[in-house]
Amino acid sequence: MSILRGRIRKARCYIDGHLLDSAFVLLLIQNTKTGGDRLTLAPMAQVDDGKMDLGVIYHIGRLKVLKMFNQLKSEGSHVWNPNVEFYRFSELKIETDNPTPINIDGENVGFTPIDIEVLPSVVSMFH
Repeated sequence: MSILRGRIRKARCYIDGHLLDSAFVLLLIQNTKTGGDRLTLAPMAQVDDGKMDLGVIYHIGRLKVLKMFNQLKSEGSHVWNPNVEFYRFSELKIETDNPTPINIDGENVGFTPIDIEVLPSVVSMFH
């Protein structure tokens, strides 16, 4: 797992047209509060708000990464960590100098760059 090897990446994230140019350990894109093994990745995410949430974990050491995984398990207390920021977006473009793997639900699906656009109310759900 590259995050535990301390692999730092640099990315340019265009969040609704605003540039975030930074080094990071991990970028998380969520539409729901939880993911993975019931980890609270984006505690403020709302499925029905027409937005997605980008979580940025900035350059931190391996021990801090391990501590942060414990925070993810404890109802998302990582939101108070000064090395983590969240952004809500409708459109997101991520560019990197070198191709960086993109993982969706545990599957490698390609490499950067990636463009994401939220299309609210496109899918109708019935019960």
